[in-house]
Amino acid sequence: MAKASARETCRKSLGLLLRPVVRLALRQSLKLREIVEYLKIVFVQLAAAELTRLGETVTASRVSVMTGIQRPEVSRLLGQKETPINNTDIVTRVIGLWQNSNRFRDEAGKPRILTHAGRNGEFAKLVAAVSTDLNPYTVAFELVRAGIAEEHSKGLRLLKKGFEPSGDLEGSLALLAQDSLDLYSAVEENIFEFPAQRNLHIKTEFDNIPASKQELVRAWFSSKGAALHEEARAFLSSLDRDTNPPQSEADHKTPALRAVLGTYSFTEKK
Repeated sequence: MAKASARETCRKSLGLLLRPVVRLALRQSLKLREIVEYLKIVFVQLAAAELTRLGETVTASRVSVMTGIQRPEVSRLLGQKETPINNTDIVTRVIGLWQNSNRFRDEAGKPRILTHAGRNGEFAKLVAAVSTDLNPYTVAFELVRAGIAEEHSKGLRLLKKGFEPSGDLEGSLALLAQDSLDLYSAVEENIFEFPAQRNLHIKTEFDNIPASKQELVRAWFSSKGAALHEEARAFLSSLDRDTNPPQSEADHKTPALRAVLGTYSFTEKK
């Protein structure tokens, strides 16, 4: 029996890959026509991004050939605004820098309360270290709104070590989307590019635990996961150029690397 091609295998796997999206759509009463419209938009956006990455001119004809979408439809969709990008990653980077850079920590190594009045305040400098395009007042508002930081008589105080958009529907779904994309990318690279050091992709599952132990299991997952990420932040911040400017000229000039460690836990009663 002939071995299936990678394309054929991927096509057959689409049903499994799409199940989480369809389940979310059904539970939120999203109809097929809405999903199809957004699917077309994403197809066109990613095809245009791929052409740009390859140094090619983005045209409706090229995108139509790549996606199978009719050219008039492509022309309409190319005029659509980009899918909004949530600021979850920006908030996470601000928190990480605040926690791990000596510029923003006290003598005990803990995040300082930062003054944030005016563009020359300490918090403004923290935000500028992440991106000069960001408004520090907007970032401060988001941190306070999400319960990550609080207003203090001396400035802004960090309350949480990480960004968990609990109760924030838009932020939670944006985090889900980014995490899903990172997981897909990691597995795709493992399968098709065969890196010398494979991306971490591990799952641990037991299915006959007494349901009365659910909260105990969830607490253990949460505690161990938080400890792992605290260790990861300490390690990665020691290499990150925003936190620790490199000493060598080579490390100054080399392109930036994005490093992600994602974890999740889930329990359900059978």
